[in-house]
Amino acid sequence: MVDMSLLKPKEPRYRFALYGRAASGKTCILAALAMQRRANVRGFTCTPVINPPGIKRPAGDPATWNTEKPGAAYYLGRIWLDQAINRLSHGDLPPPNPNRAAPLKYLFHFTEPEGRSFQVELTDYSGELIDAEISGDEMAQKLQAHMREMDGIMVLAEIAREGTPDHNELAVELHRLEQAFVTMRSSGLCSADTDTPVALLFNKWDRFSEIDHEHPGREEQLLTEFLSRNPPPPHQGLAQVLNNSVSPGNFKAFPISAFGAARIVCDEKSCLEKPARINPLPAFNLETPFIWSAIRREENEVALFTRMAEKRSSLCLWKCRTMLPPWRLLKRGRVLAARLPSTRAGELKKPLRRLSLYSLGQTLVLVVIIMLTAYSTEAMFDGLQFRAVVSYDSNPASTAKDLSRAEGWLEAYYRSPGWRHLFARFAIIDRGEALTRLRHLRDRREAMFWNPVNTAKGNTLKARLAGRYLSRFGENGHHVEEAFAIITGIEIERGLEKNRAALARAGTALEAMTNGDNLNRDAIKALEYTVDNLPIPNQVDKDIIDQQQWLLRRLAEEKINLARRDGEAKTTVFREIYEQLIKQRQYRDAARLINASSLPPGKIKPFHDDFATKISRWIKAGTIKDINSRQWHRARRQLSLITDDRDILGMISPATLKKIRALTAVIDRAEDRYLYRQLLKFRDGERTDAYLESAPLKQMSREVKRFKVYLDRSNSRLGIKTSIATINWGESCGNTEVIVRVDGDEVLDRKKIRARAAERSAQVGTFPLSIKPSGRLKLEVETICHGFWSSNRSGFGVWTGKAVKLDGLSLTLSGKGEARTVVNFRATGLPAEPELPPWRQ
Repeated sequence: MVDMSLLKPKEPRYRFALYGRAASGKTCILAALAMQRRANVRGFTCTPVINPPGIKRPAGDPATWNTEKPGAAYYLGRIWLDQAINRLSHGDLPPPNPNRAAPLKYLFHFTEPEGRSFQVELTDYSGELIDAEISGDEMAQKLQAHMREMDGIMVLAEIAREGTPDHNELAVELHRLEQAFVTMRSSGLCSADTDTPVALLFNKWDRFSEIDHEHPGREEQLLTEFLSRNPPPPHQGLAQVLNNSVSPGNFKAFPISAFGAARIVCDEKSCLEKPARINPLPAFNLETPFIWSAIRREENEVALFTRMAEKRSSLCLWKCRTMLPPWRLLKRGRVLAARLPSTRAGELKKPLRRLSLYSLGQTLVLVVIIMLTAYSTEAMFDGLQFRAVVSYDSNPASTAKDLSRAEGWLEAYYRSPGWRHLFARFAIIDRGEALTRLRHLRDRREAMFWNPVNTAKGNTLKARLAGRYLSRFGENGHHVEEAFAIITGIEIERGLEKNRAALARAGTALEAMTNGDNLNRDAIKALEYTVDNLPIPNQVDKDIIDQQQWLLRRLAEEKINLARRDGEAKTTVFREIYEQLIKQRQYRDAARLINASSLPPGKIKPFHDDFATKISRWIKAGTIKDINSRQWHRARRQLSLITDDRDILGMISPATLKKIRALTAVIDRAEDRYLYRQLLKFRDGERTDAYLESAPLKQMSREVKRFKVYLDRSNSRLGIKTSIATINWGESCGNTEVIVRVDGDEVLDRKKIRARAAERSAQVGTFPLSIKPSGRLKLEVETICHGFWSSNRSGFGVWTGKAVKLDGLSLTLSGKGEARTVVNFRATGLPAEPELPPWRQ
C-alpha cells in the first residue's frame, strides 16, 4: 500500500462511480486491486492508498460512525476491503457488499508506462440504480447527479452462465440499468454531448473465454464478437444506450476478471466459484478500464481548456461578460500541462501562449481603467477640498478650526508620495504652492492666538492667553520663548505679591495690637511665625527682606516693651527674649539687649559670656544657611551689619572678629562656584553673562570668556555641510528613495538605493544648511519603497532640536516590522564647543 504523503503534488485525483448489482463481483474486483496479483501486460499498476490526506479516522466504534461524513465512508470502506482481502487470501469468497444509505469510498494509485500516475477515488453504489423499489425518474435523477459530480462511470455487467437462474436475473437487472440511462436521456437530464467517460466492465470474463493474459487485444476482439451474437446477449442494449449517452470516444467496454479461471466448489445446497490460485491472483485486465477512464478524462479536460482558451483569447473589452482577466483559467491550463506527458503537453503551448498574452493585455487595460478612475475621483475630491481651502483663506471671518482643517488637508497633500494626486498636481495645485499656502495658513492661525496676548491689558489675562498659545502650538510656535517668559514672569510677580501681602497683613496686625490692649506673647509669637515663613519662600527681593527684618525687630522690641510694661524684668524673660533674637539671627538686637539690660551684673554676665563664645558659630551657621538658600546679598549684609556694630565689637575678641570677617571669602567662593555650576548646567548666554558680571572672584573668567566667544558664533548664521553618513536598514527593498526635509523644505532626494535588512548604506547624500548652530530646526526623514505596481512609505522619522546637535545624530524611523531603520548624520562647519573644566579654588 502507498502512503499518500509520498505521492507527487501534481498528480490529479479523479472520482469514479462504480455500479453493479449485488453479488456482481465488485468486492472481488476491489479486493483484487488491493492484493498481489499478476502483472498487467500493458504495464499498468494499481496500489491502494492507506491514509487519505486531510481525512481523519472518526473516533469511537465503527458501528456508531455517521456514514454521511467523508471520513466514515473512507475508513468503513477500508475495513470492508481488509475483510475481503482476508477472505480471498484464505481461498474463500468475500461476502457481497450490502446496499447502504451512504456508499463506501476507496482510494487507489494507478500508473502507466509513460510515467503518468493518477489518484482514483472509487465510490461503490452497491446496486443503487437497479433497486426495484426506486422509480425510473428517481433513478434517472440520481444517475444524472452522479455523472455531474463524478469524473467517470464504471458499470459492472458480469458474464452469467447460460441456463442458470443468475442468467435470467442478470438480464432483468441490466435491463433496469438500461432503462435508467434511457429515462435520463429522454427527460433531458443528459445529452450525447456529455464528456463523462463511461466504462462497461464485463466481469467474470473467465466464464466466457479461456483468458489469454499475454494478448488482451484478442480478448477485446472476443468481447466485440460476444456483443454481436444472435440472439444478442442482455448486455448489448445496455452497451448501446451507454454509448449513445455520452459524446464520441467516451464509452468503451472492457473484459476483466478478478481472479482468472475459478475452481467450482459445490455442497448440498449450491456451487460457488473460488480462486484457483492465490498470491499472486491471476487477475486479468483490472487496471485497464481505470487507466483508460483517467486518460480519457484528462483528454476531455485538454479539449475543454482549448475551447475555453479560444473563447477568452480575444480583446473584447466592454463586449465581454467580465472585465477580469482569465488568470484562474490560465493557472488551470498550466497545472494541466505540467502533469501531461511531453507529447501531449505540446498541444497546450499555443492556447496557453495566446491566453497569457490576452490575460496580460486585459490586465493592463484593467489596471489603466482602474488608475484613471482612481486618479479622476481623487482629482475631483482634491478640487472640492482645494476650493474649501481657498474659501477659508480668503474669508477674514474664518475660525481657527476652519484654518486647522485646511492645514490638515494641505499637509497631507504635500506629504503624500509622488504617485498620489497625480492629476491634481497638474490641474489644481502643485506641491510648492501647497507648501506656501500651508505656511501662510499656519502663520495666520498662530497670529490669531498670539495677537490677543500682545493686546491683553492685565497680566493674568496675558498669562492665560500665553498658556492657551502654548497648548495649541507647543514648541513649534514662533513665539514660544516669549510665551514662556510671560508665564514665568507673572508667576514670579504673583509670588512676590503674595509675600508682600503677607508682610503687609502682619504689619497691620502688629499696629492694631500695639494700639489696642490685646498685645500678648502668643499674638507676637504667631506674628513672628507668619513673618519668618512667607507663602512663597523662594520669591523674595530686597524690599521684602528689609520689610521682613524690620517687622522682626519691631516684634522683638514689642516683646521687650511688653516685658517692661508687665514688670517682667526677670532673668527668665530676658533669656527668652535673648534666645528668640539669636534664633532669628538678630545678633545686633541681642548685643544691644545685653548692653542695655538693667539686670544685675551677676545675672547679665552669663549672657555676655555666652554671646562672646557662640557669636562666631552662630554667624557661621547663619551664613551657611544663606549660602545654601543662595541669599548672597543677605549673607554679606548680615556680616557687614555685625562687623560694623559697636555693641557686638565691644563684646567679642579680635580672634573672633577675624573669623567672622573670613566668612566673606567663604560667601564669595560659594557664589562664584554656584554661578559657574549654573553655567555648566545650562550652558547659555544668560548664565555666561551672569558669571562674567556678578561672580565675585571670577575664578574661571578665562574659560567663561572662551565659552562666550563660542556662544556668539553659535548665535550667528553659519554655512553647515550636513550629510547622511550611514543608514542601517531594518527592512529590505530593491529600489528605495530617501527624502530629507528641513522645516518642511526638501533638501535631499536620493533615489534608487538598494536596501537590505540588517545591512548598511554609506555616503547616501549631502545637503548644505545656513542656520545658527543654536537655532532650532525640524528634521524629517522619509524612506519610500518603489515596487513594480506601487510605492509605499517604508519608514518615517522626525527630530526637532538645535542645529549644533546634528553632528552624530542617529534618527530611528518608524516602520511596519519589528526591525527599525536608523539614519546617522554628520555635520561640518559647526564651531567646536570649548571644554569647561570643574570649578577650581
